[in-house]
Amino acid sequence: MKNKLKIISLILWVLFAYSCKKPVEPEPDPDPQPNEEVIVFDITKVVDEETRAHIVTIDTADYTFTMDGESSLFSNLAVGDIIVDSVSEKAPYGYLRRVTGISGSKGNKTISTEQAILTDAIEQGYINFSSGKVSKSQLEKVKLADGVTFGASKNPDNTIFDLDYNEVFENEYGTVTVSGHADLTMDFYLEYDWTYEFPLTIKKVFRSGAILEQSASFSVVCEEGASIEQRIDLATFYFNPYVIMVGPVPVVFIPRVQVFVELDGTITAILTTSASESFHGQLGVDYNSERNPAWKQINEREYTTDYVAPNLNLNAAARVDVGPEIAYLLYGFAGPYVDATAFGDLSGTLLTGSGNWNLDLDVGVRSRVGVKAEVLGFDKNYEKDLFRVNLFHLENEPFGSGIFIQYPIENNSYPLGENINITTSFTGETPDEVEFLIDNVSEHTDTSEPFTYDWNTDNLSAGVHSITVNAKKDGAIIATDGASVNLYEINWSEVDLSSLGAGDQTTCTDVYFYDSSLGWITLAGTGYGKILKSIDGGNTWLEQSNTSFPMQEMVMFGTNQGIYLTYYNKVMFTGDGGQTIDVLKYTAESGVQVPTFQWKDIFDIATNMNEEIVAIGKDTGIPYYFHVYYANILDHKPVKDFQIPFPNEYGMAPGIETYGQNAIVFGIIDEDNPDVAYYMTSHDVCETWQSSSFSQITNSNTYLRDACYYTEDELWIVGSENGVALVMISTDGGDTWNKVTVPGVASFGSVSFVSAEVGYATLFDYTSADVSRLYKTTDGGYTWNPVVELTSQHPMSKVFFKGQNQGMVVGKGDKAYQYHL
Repeated sequence: MKNKLKIISLILWVLFAYSCKKPVEPEPDPDPQPNEEVIVFDITKVVDEETRAHIVTIDTADYTFTMDGESSLFSNLAVGDIIVDSVSEKAPYGYLRRVTGISGSKGNKTISTEQAILTDAIEQGYINFSSGKVSKSQLEKVKLADGVTFGASKNPDNTIFDLDYNEVFENEYGTVTVSGHADLTMDFYLEYDWTYEFPLTIKKVFRSGAILEQSASFSVVCEEGASIEQRIDLATFYFNPYVIMVGPVPVVFIPRVQVFVELDGTITAILTTSASESFHGQLGVDYNSERNPAWKQINEREYTTDYVAPNLNLNAAARVDVGPEIAYLLYGFAGPYVDATAFGDLSGTLLTGSGNWNLDLDVGVRSRVGVKAEVLGFDKNYEKDLFRVNLFHLENEPFGSGIFIQYPIENNSYPLGENINITTSFTGETPDEVEFLIDNVSEHTDTSEPFTYDWNTDNLSAGVHSITVNAKKDGAIIATDGASVNLYEINWSEVDLSSLGAGDQTTCTDVYFYDSSLGWITLAGTGYGKILKSIDGGNTWLEQSNTSFPMQEMVMFGTNQGIYLTYYNKVMFTGDGGQTIDVLKYTAESGVQVPTFQWKDIFDIATNMNEEIVAIGKDTGIPYYFHVYYANILDHKPVKDFQIPFPNEYGMAPGIETYGQNAIVFGIIDEDNPDVAYYMTSHDVCETWQSSSFSQITNSNTYLRDACYYTEDELWIVGSENGVALVMISTDGGDTWNKVTVPGVASFGSVSFVSAEVGYATLFDYTSADVSRLYKTTDGGYTWNPVVELTSQHPMSKVFFKGQNQGMVVGKGDKAYQYHL
């Protein structure tokens, strides 16, 4: 069998789905009657507002309390008492603590505590907690791995958490590239009914678990002989706490979800294979004191499978695991947990002499469920394979002839109008041609490996379409395969901001979305500014604040904290989502609040992975050189600065863009050599900088206005050259560049890429008639076409996308433009 592949590719696609809204028992049991009465022990002290006001500090390492006064609740507090409180500013997870020591005077007490359990505080109680579908609006923060992009959900209630992943790993054995996409929807539940009878706790009912809907596709591409054994935590989601009351005692649940891919294997072959399975189920643990055995695992499931058969020429062994790990925290401690890890397991041995194979390709799902909860006073754990299915088996046999669709992925959704590159692989005899049929109509025939078809979906309708591939030899079909995909329509629509003061004399300067619901727009007028906020993904907007200074740029750190750059080159801060704004300050050693960038003019702002604000600015007193200034995100304290090594007293200011380990400062002018277009790059989180120059352009009549990373390597800068739109493209993090000009377009003002191929750029200039104000590329920036649905005579200042399916364009005038499914 021929094989001209030069790489190793192992692809695993995993799909979990479940549609019910509440837990369904795998083996129904009669529900016991829950306790109707909650009985609290006398020693339980529930912290009230009066007591909370007297708590000066809580050391969250050991929960030692310092008090500046006496409350009626704590006036008779004794060692052995239980103190409980829900979420507060001083205790973000609440607490359930037993008093171990009390010292100090009445007006200045120190209370030492240790962890208590729920049945220390409540003699009899009942918990029935169900989150419903968890929404992005409940997120507190998201921690993403390098190469991961947090996308926007395709459903209106914002319950899908989607990730795009692309990262390259290098070790002594070679290079491994991991890429893919994951969607996750989840629903938590917990039921606990108990009665405490010293010295035992009678647990009548305990039920906990999660209902999952997950789809994931991951590709692992290895150089021949490369190996990787590594767990990659793609994303960790931290949710705002849920607080439920058991009588007067608050119980605090903090869901935490981690999505990971794990690679374990050494590949010494040239191979192409993929496996997929569809998993429907509910996972958890269940206890009923009236049942024997009392404990059991909840693992309802059903599944189907599909695969691409291996095509290889040397021995191979590899395993890929993909899955979510879901856990509660109870008062900051471990609680119930669930994970459902899908795996693909390949082992193949080439038999010398005969050239035949021993080979197995399996897929399955491994479940780990249980509860480790000190605050509930017990733990139980299960780990098992829910199922393992052999998809491909050879025993001293040759490969048979087969053709397989590798991409697009069966049952996945893709935007209508995009080009979809249909790729195939085959086993056995090499076809001399492969025919591609769309909706049973022959569209293309490829006569050479790797047998692909670039499918243009422009003129198709939205909905499900079928793909069929036929492998042929001497005109006869020797193998066939099929797949169905869903094409969905995307649209641009106007958002009217006139009621919020937007008009011909104002400009919406920046737009940012934290997730698919929460977003902000900055607006600049003559001598004033506004911050607008949306909580429904940009459909409607409300005024958050009205300021005495126009703003040109913002960087939000999360749902509440962010910084703003004013037209007066000063940096402002908000800690409440834009409702109040003040100069960014830090506390000096003297205890006085001092502006972070005091005596500085700032021209561009960004953040980096070291939790630093990085800003381009100048000293107001000696403005000969621009600097990169650094400040800590948490306390706003200045850290250091780096002088850009090119004198520039009067020229335009540079811009800065960061992503992962990388950063670029562009638009640098050297007044001693003004025609050379300089830039600086950093590959170590802005620690060090390397100066370079663009060989393709000069500073004469060239303006670089915005930059955008998609990955640490893929980077674009847009602007204009001699009155024509200019795009600079790098695929190696800014070390080398390709230049593209767009005839007939005056200038690009901002840029946003949603994949390595698809990106958008705004038209920066003013015209007297409505023209397209947004351009789109589908080939990585080399060709650009106008988005005909989005027209205006006003310049557009910002395009921003959150994932591939949510975007917005803002600029001068009373209209913003929203991109949606």
